[in-house]
Amino acid sequence: GVSTDEHAIIGGTRSEGNAATIMLVGYPPDRSVIHTCTAVMISPTVALTAAHCIDSPTHPNYVYGVFPGDDASPYPFLVDLEPHLLPVASVHPHTQYDDQLPFYADIGVVVLENALPVAPLQIRRLPFDQSLVGLPALIIGYGQTTYMQNNSTRYEAMTNVSGIEN
Repeated sequence: GVSTDEHAIIGGTRSEGNAATIMLVGYPPDRSVIHTCTAVMISPTVALTAAHCIDSPTHPNYVYGVFPGDDASPYPFLVDLEPHLLPVASVHPHTQYDDQLPFYADIGVVVLENALPVAPLQIRRLPFDQSLVGLPALIIGYGQTTYMQNNSTRYEAMTNVSGIEN
């Protein structure tokens, strides 16, 4: 059998580099809420994110934009943030994404309308294997640095790979 263990990534330090890590912002047409997720640029116009950030059932008719900077906290409301967002042409959750635990195929693609002038993240083309267990890993993103408190500033932290599921 397969089991999963899930923990929040809390803490870290400000990440003022790592420009390939961007904040994806989604909101409904009535602009009543803002949802944010981390995405990483893998080409000048394509970013990877989680499918749960862009799936249609959870985000019906949402409008998306990306914030390329390291700190969106000066823009706490959509009316403030929206002028700083770069437009998204389309979003594509994995066709086999399942929103029930354990979130099978929870990956998606975000296509920007225009190229973002940052060096894209290099994609590992080899499969992950047990040789990575115990090695250090840098984690970067926007999200909680204090449990249950959202954060719109890019943070990073070091961790170790604890296991690889096949």
